[in-house]
Amino acid sequence: MLSKGYTATTVDEIVAEVGITKGAFYYFFKSKEAFAQELLEYNWSPIRKMQEELSDSDLDPLHHLHQHIDFMVEFLPGDGRLMGIMSQELSDTHPQIGGQVRSYFREWTQYLQRIVELAKAQYVPNADFTPQSLMEFILMTIEGVPVISKQFGNEAVERSVHHLKRYINNLFQSIL
Repeated sequence: MLSKGYTATTVDEIVAEVGITKGAFYYFFKSKEAFAQELLEYNWSPIRKMQEELSDSDLDPLHHLHQHIDFMVEFLPGDGRLMGIMSQELSDTHPQIGGQVRSYFREWTQYLQRIVELAKAQYVPNADFTPQSLMEFILMTIEGVPVISKQFGNEAVERSVHHLKRYINNLFQSIL
């Protein structure tokens, strides 16, 4: 699914890749859509775990934001692309999968916006940006990682992430 997309990937290809029979596949999953939903949940679980671990710590909000960015940048070029692929390909044609992906993005944006709110309140409460607008900018940058990595290499990703972090530090007038 990562290389061909959901629609172009057949159950036969999935079972061949995993090394199980088609009967075993249908024993565990009612349909390819049910498989995709489980795959999305499995794919989202490391992000949820990272969010819980960072939220349970006493990190400074800017340091927390930097750690979140680092995690997502490492995660997205691999299995992290699945969420974007499913979102673009299936949101309109498969309402359950589309809803599931939207709920993950809502969870992610709420989490990220809360970190930005905390940082803004601590460092620059009167700044003229909204936490939502900065969160959206960070998300757009992070979501571009797989494309930049594939087209220009990891060095370009590292440079871009460095610029993003420097921008955030300058915005908050803080150097970590």
